[in-house]
Amino acid sequence: MGFFRNMKITNTAFQITYRGMKLMSEMRKQDPDMGPSGAEAIENIGDELATLSRDYCTSEKERSCVLKGLRQGLKALGLSETATQNIAALLTQRIMAGARSSTLGDELSQFMPK
Repeated sequence: MGFFRNMKITNTAFQITYRGMKLMSEMRKQDPDMGPSGAEAIENIGDELATLSRDYCTSEKERSCVLKGLRQGLKALGLSETATQNIAALLTQRIMAGARSSTLGDELSQFMPK
């Protein structure tokens, strides 16, 4: 069961990353003044991934699956290897600790049962 749980965690992290960055991009195209900046989008994605890590990961191996999903999502967006590594390095500590930077509501709990 661990293998499938790890796959589910990786896929969930991938979806959070990919969809979050795509949504940010679309919002910036529609209204550059009102859409979130890249830094805000990365911050929000970091919050969601930290919540995933805190609430659904029981081991360091599962938390590393969250990082794997983050990297895969960023690569799927066509970011360079350097940009992917920089963003992952920026969020790694928060994800591994499961610490959010803000106090947004936990919207992820509706998608993944414990």
